[in-house]
Amino acid sequence: MNRVFPSLQDLSNLRTKLTDGESALVHLLDKHLPESYRIYVQPYVNDMRPDIVVMNPNIGMVVFEVKDWDLTRYSFQNNKLIASTLHNTWVEEDPVQKANWYAKSFFEQFLISDESDIPIGTDPNNNAICRPVAYFHGSSTNQVNALYGTRGKNVIKAGQDLLNANGVKTLVPYYWMPKSKFIRSSQIEALNNAHSWLVPPNHAISQACITKLFKDQEPYAIPESGFRRIRGVAGAGKTIVLSHRAARSNEQGRKIAVLCFNITMSHILRDKINQTPFQVDWTRLTWGHFHAFVKKQGVESGLIISKEEEELEKYNALQINPSELLNQILKNENLAPEYSAPKFDGIYIDEGQDFEQDWLDSLAGMLNPGGELVLFADHRQNIYGKDGGSDKNKKMIRCKFSGPWSQLPRKSHRLPPRLASFLNEFAQRVDLGDEEDFPIKYSTHEPDFNFSPDLMVWKNVESIQDGINNIESALNLIGNTNPGDVVVLLPNHEFGLIAVKQLLPKFHQIVHVFGEGGSDSPESRKRKMAFWMGRGGLKMSTIHSFKGWEIDNVILIWPPKSTFQDFSEYQRHALFYTAISRVIKNMVILNANREYDCFDTNWDKTKFGS
Repeated sequence: MNRVFPSLQDLSNLRTKLTDGESALVHLLDKHLPESYRIYVQPYVNDMRPDIVVMNPNIGMVVFEVKDWDLTRYSFQNNKLIASTLHNTWVEEDPVQKANWYAKSFFEQFLISDESDIPIGTDPNNNAICRPVAYFHGSSTNQVNALYGTRGKNVIKAGQDLLNANGVKTLVPYYWMPKSKFIRSSQIEALNNAHSWLVPPNHAISQACITKLFKDQEPYAIPESGFRRIRGVAGAGKTIVLSHRAARSNEQGRKIAVLCFNITMSHILRDKINQTPFQVDWTRLTWGHFHAFVKKQGVESGLIISKEEEELEKYNALQINPSELLNQILKNENLAPEYSAPKFDGIYIDEGQDFEQDWLDSLAGMLNPGGELVLFADHRQNIYGKDGGSDKNKKMIRCKFSGPWSQLPRKSHRLPPRLASFLNEFAQRVDLGDEEDFPIKYSTHEPDFNFSPDLMVWKNVESIQDGINNIESALNLIGNTNPGDVVVLLPNHEFGLIAVKQLLPKFHQIVHVFGEGGSDSPESRKRKMAFWMGRGGLKMSTIHSFKGWEIDNVILIWPPKSTFQDFSEYQRHALFYTAISRVIKNMVILNANREYDCFDTNWDKTKFGS
């Protein structure tokens, strides 16, 4: 059975041949690694293309950056890697830093998926099970170490003298062990799942569960050119339509980007694209949340410079002005010589109401002539107050939206009828949306379409803590369901951590997004990267991080007005609307906001135990 992807025969037929170092390393690894290892050559994952990745689900993965360089021509000056000849010098991209960046990114995308299983504050095991290696085929290991000294301490650095059976022990540490003592069971499962992302794209599509569009959705999934805004009510299928449109565009040969605002929403986008019936070429597809996209461009362009990966972590969403950075890239000012700004034939934005107008305008500058920028939105879920996509004040120059929004069919394909009716009434009473937002309809005439009986329970509680104390009663009320099909939505990280600690003795596996330092802390970011719908265990989240998701059972703790004192009244109403619109079957509200007591009409209250 083949364990090199692409196969050795396919590699020999590539138009762009492997370098001598890449070819030699692949054959060495194939010869000496146990059969339990898989070897991926130049896999393309989310705009990253490391030279070689080896993986054993019971041990971990090793990410290689390979250079055939003669290091006698290289030196470090002002923390930059400088190459020189007799007549010229230039700045080179550092292979050691690049290998480290790849390994960190792969860990976050694949192996941080067990973050909720470890104690709060515990460092992840990334250095033990996701190792970066920089291999220099034209130099010796001594030359490599002499050049780098103490730089990149956690990166394995190797030269051609290690290209032998004994050297494999250095290149792939502990490969002879049946199982690493550092790896956790959920990470073994994650590595097995990662195979479908590392193999060539035509293999990945066969492992996807195919999604289908309803007939009245299909016209909105056909790529065109220009700028288009599409509204859809909660449950109308915005993300599925977007994924079909983007994947079809990609299959037709276009290079595309699929973006959203929240880290957690980016997981859904990747899965939905992989579940379309189209042959997706991931080498032409960039996906993720907007600030990660911007930071990546900043790092690769040289506008964000860091000596160590730990310093790079400090560049969070609050420390980057996305528009200024992207506009500087578009002007080609002071960029790294080897960097060129990405250009796309299609840019597809989900939850577009969360985007600033100047972000959209900057992204439009990365669109090729004849390409399309398509934004999907629901302005009743405008919880950040950004109103992305609006052109009423004519601030956008590159992004040329005009005329009324296109409207997806207003039918909700998942909301229970009673909840859809409530959301319509609530939106009307608090004046959510604008003249282009219409009530939700629901219909059951489509094939394979079935609404399950819905549970709508409202209980007024005295405080947020009182609501937390009632979570177990709410879970009992929902019934004997898999905890993985339930989310508890809490107002912020402080109360989220209190609830997690309170429920851990009973629910030993809780998948959550909460960090001690708040929503922008490194711990919270790691947990958001680990927040996957398919993971087992009770899910707990803020409403903000759960926006765009859908799940069978939702328990909402709605706090007093003072908890969201920095929000406008509109944002508070939109947040409540958004939380309720996540549900598929059963909804329980634990309300500590006395201003919302008046909305409990037509909700079940007697069913809830004390």
